[in-house]
Amino acid sequence: MKILQKLIKDIPDNDVDEVVVGAFSTLVKSGEGCGISSTLKPEGPHSPIERTGPLTDYTLRELAGFIYAQNLVHASIGMAAINSGMDLHQRNYQKINAKKLVMEKGQGKTVGVIGHFPFLEKLKGLKQLMIFEKHPLEGDLKEADIKKHLPQADVVVITGTAFINHTFEQIINYVRKDAYIMVMGPSTPMSPVLFDYGINAICGTQVKDYEILKRCVMEAVPVKYLEGKEFVAWLNEDDQAAAKSGDKETASIKH
Repeated sequence: MKILQKLIKDIPDNDVDEVVVGAFSTLVKSGEGCGISSTLKPEGPHSPIERTGPLTDYTLRELAGFIYAQNLVHASIGMAAINSGMDLHQRNYQKINAKKLVMEKGQGKTVGVIGHFPFLEKLKGLKQLMIFEKHPLEGDLKEADIKKHLPQADVVVITGTAFINHTFEQIINYVRKDAYIMVMGPSTPMSPVLFDYGINAICGTQVKDYEILKRCVMEAVPVKYLEGKEFVAWLNEDDQAAAKSGDKETASIKH
């Protein structure tokens, strides 16, 4: 879990204003920083939730430490806290449609995706699409198949929830060095640490209107339909110049 240590390293000991744990998403607000994460559920129906409320008694750094928890709800809170800390920094985000980026990079190539994103069935022009899922849908490969099949992928897309369930470092071991690698989803930390692991595109979520987003989270709105947020990408320096302008807007964003 070295990457988790690196992600937490620079999280400040700021006060936590609010923690919202919804059915599909989790929010943490700390001053000007707002972070979102997917809410992962425990495997068993009777898994205990420890250290519940008042979560605002923790500092942001302490709350970020929840990411180490085996309980997935706790780890989801930790991920949202990390993203709240990341939101305090200015980044060279680009408003890029991640689906189009996957399609662009995957033309005529084998694409391996960790996590069943809703747009995958609409991708065209790929040589082969391999979807690896902990809970496979029809046509998906199992998590156990990653070791055998992921090294075949020219383009790899990893869900940001891999940080929550502590599988990221295991997954990255099976990615070819010459593969184009994307990390995607609302849980994705917008951190330069990911570039140290060979990631080419960090595709995450920027909170634009916390109150609107909070209402959606509390009303169990699925991630796809959340309001008050926008999807952004941070490309590795070598790829920024090559980004296409048709679906892109570049900006240094800071709340």
